[in-house]
Amino acid sequence: MPLEKSQIEDAVSRIPSMGGRQIGEHLRQLAAQTTMDSCIVEVGAWLGAGTAQLALGAKNAEPVPDIHVFDHFHASESEVTKAAAAGVELKKGQDTRSVVESHLANLDASIHLHKGRIEEIRWEHGPIGLYVDDASKDVADFNHILRAFGPSWIAGETMLVLMDYGYWKKFAHDPAMEKRLRIQTDFITSNDDYFEMVNERPIKGTSAAIIKYVKPFDFSAVPAIARK
Repeated sequence: MPLEKSQIEDAVSRIPSMGGRQIGEHLRQLAAQTTMDSCIVEVGAWLGAGTAQLALGAKNAEPVPDIHVFDHFHASESEVTKAAAAGVELKKGQDTRSVVESHLANLDASIHLHKGRIEEIRWEHGPIGLYVDDASKDVADFNHILRAFGPSWIAGETMLVLMDYGYWKKFAHDPAMEKRLRIQTDFITSNDDYFEMVNERPIKGTSAAIIKYVKPFDFSAVPAIARK
């Protein structure tokens, strides 16, 4: 028997979150505005809190978009600790894909989970209207993301939610780490003819930014960098 709306909202509110729930209102709105028969892509879902927000918003889009989620679905020690604090029990090294599937089971959405490392990601599912990233923090990962997904972004339409856009600001004490983590900010600001900042701090206390892709960019020119 389908759950009532209030039951779904309650279940979604209890999914452990590293930011997806905090910016949930923005994710729902952007998902609902996805147009041109395009997909929604999320890289870095953890346990599905942000995915759930995207699914709830996508129900209001026309046509309703597919949601493609990419994650390693592998519980690290720190993730076990964070999940426990939110009332979800995980074991170190556990495959979390089934956990995410259970969290999303009652949302009646077309969600496709893709398990693997960032450098293994390939894209062949058509135009992307909304791209959400909570994983590609360093140069090698972000460059791979740009090369994999960028050619399917729609100039003048695609919205990007880069949840680690300002993450580097937390590392003023470590200049080397700060420089390494500035990749998203440096790329967007150095290519501001192609990207428009919509909201750099959608929710106080997060590192997220909302950006619009406004002009065709040659993503083949982005260098492929091997992970160290």
